[in-house]
Amino acid sequence: MPIPSIFPADVRDRWVGDDLTVTDAQLQVVLEDAVDIVTTEVPDLERLLETGAIPVERFTRVVAGMVIRFLRNPTGVRTVQSTTGQFSGSTTYAGDSLGELVFTDSDRRALLGKSARRGHHAFSVMPGGVV
Repeated sequence: MPIPSIFPADVRDRWVGDDLTVTDAQLQVVLEDAVDIVTTEVPDLERLLETGAIPVERFTRVVAGMVIRFLRNPTGVRTVQSTTGQFSGSTTYAGDSLGELVFTDSDRRALLGKSARRGHHAFSVMPGGVV
């Protein structure tokens, strides 16, 4: 199974807030970049999608979420301040990679589910060996 296509409508349907002001052509480019990032970070993605270990709906949700996070602050602004007369206000954006399209650890956990933790176990050592 090839990597499924994700469409601008998948992002628009999940967008919450003011109107999304980018074109479908712009969205498609960012979506393709996001899919490329995920396929690089998860080399066996095709197999996981084919076997159903990752449902297509989950893949679509995670990639759309990456794009939405990027579109909320594409210029990478940390803080915006405004003053009108005696009133002032500011907005501070959260995140480590402002203005960048990134596949976060949270995205990885959401995509891979519990399997993302496979292979990472605590261990103990018994001094003197097993008796």
